Amino acid sequence: MNEVVDSRFLVEHFYSTEAETKHKTSKKLRELIQRKEGLIPTMVIAETFQIVCTKVGREEAEACYFSIIRSGLRI
Repeated sequence: MNEVVDSRFLVEHFYSTEAETKHKTSKKLRELIQRKEGLIPTMVIAETFQIVCTKVGREEAEACYFSIIRSGLRI
C-alpha cells in the first residue's frame, strides 16, 4: 500500500533535535523506499523547500531538495 510523505514529516526528519524522532523517520523512509511504496507530491517538496529556506537558508533548502529527489520516493 502506498504512503504519502508530507512536509511536516520531512522537516522533522531533517531537523528534529530528538534522536528518537530522527531514528523513527529514517527507519520509515528506508522501509518506504525499499518497498517502493513512498509517494511525495510536488507540493510537499515545494512546502519543505520553503520551510527549510526560511529556517536555515537557501543552501540548506537546496541540499534537502536534492536529498528528496535522490531518495527513491516516487514524485
